[in-house]
Amino acid sequence: MKIKKLSFFKNANECYKKCNSLLSDIRKINKIAYKGHIKVIKILKADNETILRKIVRKVFDKKNK
Repeated sequence: MKIKKLSFFKNANECYKKCNSLLSDIRKINKIAYKGHIKVIKILKADNETILRKIVRKVFDKKNK
């Protein structure tokens, strides 16, 4: 099963139905959460270690100028 990144709807009723469908399927929720986690960690590089490196690099760059 392929999970979409976006979900579109035409009106509030369709949105409600899609949200209820998603909320009733814990496997789908977990898969979406996992894929989001992977995107943040691997693609966007937003893990703690990477962020800390950026902060330290900026601090030392300012001190050396």
